Formats: sequence, C-alpha cells, structure tokens
Amino acid sequence: MRELAGISFTSPFNGKPYNTPHHEATEKELQCLVLADVVLEGSYPSTFLRDRLSTTIDPSGRFLLIPLPLPDDIYQRNAASLTFWRAIFTITVKNELPPVKPDLAYMQGQFNKHQDIWEEKIWPKVLEVRESSRYQVREAVASTMHKSFGLRGHVLLVGDAAHVHSPAGGQGALHRPFPCPKLASLIDLCKGMNLGICDAVALGRTLSKHVSGGVQDNHLLEEYSRKRLIVAKDVIKLATTGLNMMNYLIAMPTLARRLVAGVVDFMGFAKRRLVLQTSGLMNRPYD
Repeated sequence: MRELAGISFTSPFNGKPYNTPHHEATEKELQCLVLADVVLEGSYPSTFLRDRLSTTIDPSGRFLLIPLPLPDDIYQRNAASLTFWRAIFTITVKNELPPVKPDLAYMQGQFNKHQDIWEEKIWPKVLEVRESSRYQVREAVASTMHKSFGLRGHVLLVGDAAHVHSPAGGQGALHRPFPCPKLASLIDLCKGMNLGICDAVALGRTLSKHVSGGVQDNHLLEEYSRKRLIVAKDVIKLATTGLNMMNYLIAMPTLARRLVAGVVDFMGFAKRRLVLQTSGLMNRPYD
C-alpha cells in the first residue's frame, strides 16, 4: 500500500531505498542478526542466566540469551538436562548472508565460536532448533506517514510500514543487567514494537478528533505524520548509535571493554535514561 501510494521508503542517512538487494549493496560489510529458539542439552556456563537476559560482547560479535520456559512436550523427555532459550547472534557479513532459517548445525557453530570466552570444557549441545530466522540490520523511514488517496481517501502509516531500524539498544552495553531484570530482558527487543504501538495510539486519537470534530481539511492528519516522523527519526538515530557502540566495544581489548561497561553500569541516572529511551517511554503520545 505504501508503494501504491507513492510514498518513498529510504535510509535517513544516505537516502538509499530499503529494498536494495544484498548483491547491489555498496557497503563492504553488512550486519545481520540470527535469532533462534533452541533446546540445549547438558550443563552450561554460569553466565547463561535462567532468570534474566544475559549478553556477551567479544571479538566474535554480540551474543544474547533469553531464557524461556520449557515447552510442554519436553517434559516427556529427560527434562532435567534440557533448557530452552532464545539465542541472538550478531553476524558481520562479508560475502554470503546467513541462511534464511538457520539449522541445528549452524546454531551449534555459532555457540561454539563463543566457547573460549567462558573457558568451559563442557559445552551445551544444541539438541533442537524450534524456530529460527535471519534479520538484516537496515534503517529506513517513510517520506510521509499520511497521503491523500483518490477523491476522499487517505493512506496512513504506522509501525514497520513507516519506519524500520536496528533492534540494538542500551541494554547490551552492560555485562550486568539493569536493576529490573524482567523488564530489562525485553527492552532490547521491543523498542521498535513500542514505537509502532505509540504510532497506533497517536493515530487513534488523531482520527477521533478528525471525525468527531467534522474537520474538512487534512491538518490533523498532516500533524500526526510530522510529529511521529520526528520521533521515528530520533529512535533510528538512537538505535544506530547503540549498534555502533556495540561495534566499538567488540573491537576493544577485553580489559578496556570491561572498564567501559563498568563505568556505564555505575552511572545510575544514565541507565535510567537509557531504559526510558530504548523502551519508548520517553516518546509517549500524550498530546
């Protein structure tokens, strides 16, 4: 619908179309995220936390683990030695993209790359991959979130139809979790979702005023587009900054990386602001 309405969807940084094929991309290296829900068998490092998100930054990239409850069918097996996780790996692509649906062998290989970081002799085995996908890290924003269509029609955009960005956020910069672990485990992944929900709330209020007030012009609809695009661009800048920070940390020596993470972790006010920004709570559409 966005394309039919003639609304462009391009990078806010270089103006490139969002749907540029990988082989036509001019960047020497692209970044992807590989996500998978995996069943692990056997013991695992103590840094694989079962009550909160855990994250590791090392020369191999960024690695996040989110603990999930065991599916019902696993209880029929030897459940004592099995655990269920959502694993997320950052992959720097130089030649071929990761598989669209990474399989068991691919995920085991990604886990093995990080084995030396924990210095563990016994390493968990990836027993099963329930769901998996690949996400190419790209940013794009629509030229407008409202456009008149036909004689009296309107095209209004919300969520991913209007903006996409890296899911990177402040949470991954720390080796220790934020003070609220249950909330923190969602922050890194839900920023884009929160932005889309706020779009929907703002649009609902805008349409209510537009219809109930009998407004004949498109002023309110244009105002919705203007305000939400400002917020979207701010969030894209924040997400891109977060991703760049991760890249800098990955390139640092281990001691320097831990020092930077420790300083950030010590700054409580900075962590609180980061939580509010990445969760979208600073952009609530109240007006």
